[in-house]
Amino acid sequence: MRRWRFWIAVGLLGTGVAVMLAAGWQWRRISLDAEAAAAVARGVPPPPDAGVAARLAWAARLGRKGRHEEALEIYSVLLETAPPHLMPWVHHGLGDLYLRRAREEVERTAFDEALPLVALAKQSYRRALRLDPGLWAARYNLEAALRLLPEIERLEMKRKEGKEAAKEALWSRVPGFPRGLP
Repeated sequence: MRRWRFWIAVGLLGTGVAVMLAAGWQWRRISLDAEAAAAVARGVPPPPDAGVAARLAWAARLGRKGRHEEALEIYSVLLETAPPHLMPWVHHGLGDLYLRRAREEVERTAFDEALPLVALAKQSYRRALRLDPGLWAARYNLEAALRLLPEIERLEMKRKEGKEAAKEALWSRVPGFPRGLP
């Protein structure tokens, strides 16, 4: 009878130690994530062992700063490694990156480059909404991407009309050509 009591006590003690170690490890992980998030807020890249949330925040910061290729690399890694509860935010951030790049292309009047980027942004926002229908940021940005398409088409038509008018004006001013019928 005494043996059983001894082994029960040892088992309970071992279970208690295991629970304490797991809680300590979890507390340390949360502490490291908080430190990494604070570093990202200051503009310092997170350490390589930082959590997914810190790397996601860093990728969003890089995208806002115009460092699109670096952000895209981080997002591609996060698409494979992020836990399911953060996956909608990964797709949302990727959509933001594509939409930001599309707007930059529109400002440069490079409409042919902007159209595929808008399509990729819409696709990313739709994936985010499929994973989390309550993600209002993705819903709002999807609407912004949908509103950008007609604007691109309108600006592109305006640019083409301007080029055609310039060609017409050029041909009418070239010396040596008759202006009327022969």
